Amino acid sequence: MVKYLIITLFAVSFVLFSCSKRRKVKAIDNPPQEIGLSQAEDVVYVTWSWYNYQLNTFQLQFSFSKQDIVSCAENRKTLQASRIAPNAPDYGMLVNHDLPLLAPLAEQLKQIAFANRMDVKQTTELVVTMIQNIPYTLVHGMSHEELEKQETSTPSTFIRDYHMDESHRPFNKVPYGGCEENVDPGGVYSPVEFLASLKGDCDTRTVAIFSLLKAMGIPSMIVNGPGHSMLAVTYPPINPASPYLEFKGAKYYFWETTLFYNNGQQVGPQIGETLMQGFNPNEWHPVLY
Repeated sequence: MVKYLIITLFAVSFVLFSCSKRRKVKAIDNPPQEIGLSQAEDVVYVTWSWYNYQLNTFQLQFSFSKQDIVSCAENRKTLQASRIAPNAPDYGMLVNHDLPLLAPLAEQLKQIAFANRMDVKQTTELVVTMIQNIPYTLVHGMSHEELEKQETSTPSTFIRDYHMDESHRPFNKVPYGGCEENVDPGGVYSPVEFLASLKGDCDTRTVAIFSLLKAMGIPSMIVNGPGHSMLAVTYPPINPASPYLEFKGAKYYFWETTLFYNNGQQVGPQIGETLMQGFNPNEWHPVLY
């Protein structure tokens, strides 16, 4: 009974975090050259093409068995609160379960990096831009109606604004976009679920990136703050005045992963671009490292 109560409280308290991701900059149209999702009887195939910050194009083809996707979904449904971070799910259990299934994709990314003579920072950018280029899909743990009703008791209008935006309709857009409901608990997909559907928001993306980088032997960190989740890395940003989080004697710089933009003058978001008004690094804390 006590365990059930803890899990229930976790699911309710975390849902507003999971659904209040705030993006102050919209992605400017720069669509990947090829996007493909197809299914055979037992396998989901994904073709994905994306730009990096130099506007070079990269492409991957990968697949997951439907049995493995179901296994990852069932594991995700047992998600509980983190033991090391307040008001956060135990992302680590998603990573540990899905990591072996990500090995072939991680190997393809390593081969691309090797063929293009990328250093570790450039390889990390390769993985991050792969995810940034995937169009945003909001993911939450309640129904659309239940969440809108709960939001009315808070100052936020994020959910209602998102749901009213015609560009997000229909909510069940195929192959991506829109809004995913009843993804409980925590409103987050596992890395395999995300990469097999191309549907995910902030923490779904940071967990997937963290997992792929870990499979490639590259360290990173997930940090959560007010209504949002970002990646954090120790690589120096273009702007030396970028905000950072000090952790275990190192400076970690924030990295937004929910969009990709090219405004003709700059491509990003790159390391250090938080894109949030009034950003305060003291409001952020590590949740997985």
